Amino acid sequence: MCSERRKPGNGHRPETADEYRRREGEVRFRLMAEKAIDMMSHHTADGTYLYVSPAGKLLLGWEPEEMIGVNAYEFIHPDDHKFVRTSHDTILTKPTVNTVQYRIRRKDRTYIWFETNSTVIRDEASGEISEIVAVSRDITRRKQYEQALQDSETRLKAAQALGKLGNWELNVKDNTMIWSDEVYHLFERSKNGGQPSFEESLKLLHPDDAVLLQRRLREAVESGRESQLDVRVVLPSGQTKNFSGMIRAVKDDDGKVVRLFGTVQDITDRKRVEQALADANRALKEDQEALQRKNTALREVLDQIESERQVVAEQISTNVERMVMPLLTQLENRVGATNGDLIDLVRDALRELTSPFMQRLQGLAMSLSPREMEICQMIKNGLSSKDIAATLSTSEGTVRNQRKSIRRKLGIDSEQINLRLYLQTLEEMTGKRPRSR
Repeated sequence: MCSERRKPGNGHRPETADEYRRREGEVRFRLMAEKAIDMMSHHTADGTYLYVSPAGKLLLGWEPEEMIGVNAYEFIHPDDHKFVRTSHDTILTKPTVNTVQYRIRRKDRTYIWFETNSTVIRDEASGEISEIVAVSRDITRRKQYEQALQDSETRLKAAQALGKLGNWELNVKDNTMIWSDEVYHLFERSKNGGQPSFEESLKLLHPDDAVLLQRRLREAVESGRESQLDVRVVLPSGQTKNFSGMIRAVKDDDGKVVRLFGTVQDITDRKRVEQALADANRALKEDQEALQRKNTALREVLDQIESERQVVAEQISTNVERMVMPLLTQLENRVGATNGDLIDLVRDALRELTSPFMQRLQGLAMSLSPREMEICQMIKNGLSSKDIAATLSTSEGTVRNQRKSIRRKLGIDSEQINLRLYLQTLEEMTGKRPRSR
C-alpha cells in the first residue's frame, strides 16, 4: 500500500508517493534546465515540442513558446531528416540513449550544427511512451574544426599521392607500425590486412638495405638524432624501386625515445634521371677526351707540316742564294750598268719571295693575289702608286684600287693607318734577312 502525501490546499485528494517523486523530479529538472547552457526539451512520441528550456532562445533565437507545439522536423535541415529519423526510431523501440548530429534552423534562417542525446520516458502503469527527453548542444565550431581537419587531411593525402610521399610511425616498445595511405600504395599493399608488422616491412627491402635500415633505427633510438637514407625496395609486383626516407625520434617527458616517425618517398624516376644524366656526362667526357686526343694529334701533324714547310722554305732560300744569285751577278757583269737596276729588282724580288715577311703576309691574308703580293712588296720598299704603275705597266687608278683591296684583306679599316708603315712593321716582326749582293 503506497504512502500518501497531501497536495497543498485543503479539500484536495492526497498526493501519492509516485506523483510526489514525479513532481519533485520535474521541479529539479526545470531548475537545472533554467540554468543549463545546453537546450533541454520534451517531445511527444512523434517529435512535437512540449517544453523548451531558456537556452533554446540563446542557441536558436526562438522563444520557447514559439517552438512548443511545433514538430522538431520543421526545424531540422531536410538533408538530415534521414539521420534524425533513424535515431528517433531507435529510442522508440529500444531502452537506450541515442546521439545524433544534424543541422537545425535558427530564427534568422541560418543553420547551425546540433548534437542531441535523447531517450524516452514511459508510463509506469501502461508502459506507453509518455514523452521524449532530449539534451541538445551547439557543435557548429567543433564541426568547423572537424571539417577543416578533414580538408587538411584530404589535401595532405593529395599532396602525398602527387609527391609519392608517405609517412609511418614505429612504437619502440612493441615494434608496432602505423602507415599512412600513401605508404600502402607505395608498397603495393592493401589496407585490408591491417597495419603491417615491423618484420613485414623489413622483408620488402633489399637484404643489404634492410640491414642498413635496422642500424639507422637503432642509432635513432640510442642517440635521438635525425637521419636520412636511400633504400631499394622489392615490391610484390616484382619491380625494384628506389625509396628515400627520413627518420626522426620522438621522446617522452623523461627524454627517452618512445616512437620513431619517418617519411618514405618513391625516388625511382629521379634516380633514373640522375643515372641517365650521369651516363650522358660520362659519354660527353669520353667524347671530349677523344676530341682532345684528335686535336693533339692534329696539332702534332700541323706542327710537323709547318716544320717541314720551314725546312723547304729555308732550302729554297739557300738554293736561290747559292744558285740563282751568282747567275744574276754574272748577268749583271755582262749587261753592264744600263740594266743593273732591273737586275737589282729581280734580285730583291727573289729575296723577298723567300723571306719570312712574305710568308707572314700570306698567313695574314691568304686571299691576296700574286699581283697584290707583288704590290705589297713595292709599297714596303717605298714605291709610290705612280712608280708601281710604271713598273707594272698599268694605270695609277688600277694600283689605287689594288691598294684598297689589300687594305681590306689585311683588315686595315682606318685610313689613318699608313700601309707602308704597317708592312714595314710586319717585316720587322718577322725578322728580315740582311740584303747581300
